[in-house]
Amino acid sequence: MKLRLGALALALGLIAQAPAAQAGNAQDPRRPSCRLHLWGAQRDFTGNARLAGPAAPRGSPDADRANVLANINLLDPVQRAGDLDDAALAALLPQAASTQIVRHPQAVEIGRANTARTPLQGPEAGCSADVVVTELYDIEGPTDSLGLLPDLVRAPNGWHVTYLFRQFDASGRLVRSGKESMVAPLRLLRSDWPRDPRAALAAIDEAMDASLAILRRRLRGRSR
Repeated sequence: MKLRLGALALALGLIAQAPAAQAGNAQDPRRPSCRLHLWGAQRDFTGNARLAGPAAPRGSPDADRANVLANINLLDPVQRAGDLDDAALAALLPQAASTQIVRHPQAVEIGRANTARTPLQGPEAGCSADVVVTELYDIEGPTDSLGLLPDLVRAPNGWHVTYLFRQFDASGRLVRSGKESMVAPLRLLRSDWPRDPRAALAAIDEAMDASLAILRRRLRGRSR
């Protein structure tokens, strides 16, 4: 009888310890909670006498903030980054137990974004990452071949975007980084935009989502 009671007590003890072990795994330091900071980066155009924004000459329709299809809006990296999905951004850090997305409403100067080797937002208490959207433009060119040399030189049709990615550990040390430029398919090209501005914006947002998926695949492939 004593042996049976002893075995039962041991079994109950193991069952009681199981939840504690699982909780310990949830706090595994190899899977920290992270903060991902999302930025847009471009030149500072405030003192520029000719341009009000990227590809937006002062006084031109492309410098009109009221026009949703103006370059000053379409090519604004903060605006384009603002439509990216939180879950898709969090997927850039698959090793994190959880990821908090922090969106920054002001553009960071592109020179600083390109050269930074520490967190743009300053020191963090734990794991963090910077994802920076920059160098946005669209291309609509001929779809037929122009010959071997022109085909090699010309940039492909679609939505062009560059991402800067940097991940830091709890000490602020840079542990992973990359600059990735890519072309995402654009369902509606610029010549079609005036016919339906809402559809044009939807197509651009789709292209941004597609570019983020490309970035995720590239980072995953690099980390193997």
